[in-house]
Amino acid sequence: MELEILLEKLDFIEDYDLEFKTSEDNLPKDIWKTISAFANTKGGYIILGVTEKRGSFFITGVNNSILQKKDFWNNHNNPQKLSFPICNESDFTIAHIDEKDVIIIKVSQASRTQRPVYINNNPMIGTYKRNYDGDYLCREDEVRQMLRDASSEPQDYRVLDNFDLNDLDLETMKAFRQRFRSRKPDHPFLALDDRELPIN
Repeated sequence: MELEILLEKLDFIEDYDLEFKTSEDNLPKDIWKTISAFANTKGGYIILGVTEKRGSFFITGVNNSILQKKDFWNNHNNPQKLSFPICNESDFTIAHIDEKDVIIIKVSQASRTQRPVYINNNPMIGTYKRNYDGDYLCREDEVRQMLRDASSEPQDYRVLDNFDLNDLDLETMKAFRQRFRSRKPDHPFLALDDRELPIN
């Protein structure tokens, strides 16, 4: 992120892709929730060294920026803290503004196979999403959907238990046959009944 853009954004409020955090001597503990939330949503930027006072944001800077950088990468690459190392070396920048150090961290959106990105080694209680300017814990069904989507096996290949022809919509089957017949009118599959018809 360009410094000019950062300075412009200080005139506004936090948003779905921008989070300001005070970080004087140590990384804020809730930074990992925000990283999870950004990665599981649309990505975004975390700016350390900015403090909110009465609805306005001020650059207060960070101390020990090099030590905080080391702490960030140690935890970022620890699977007990973060399930997937979503950031690259170029995503972490120490900028100097008004004689103060500010840390800018870019978090990319995780791919389907990388999600959910979660913290503390537990996807059910450590997966977050971003809504407007907040990080929210994902519901269990949202986490399970991400886990299903991450699978390399397509969901329509999965065998469903206790599923038979009575569960099929007959009108859909009829429409499928008509469409198949229009494309391949002489195909031998057309002589098969619904139970024998291969539909995958």
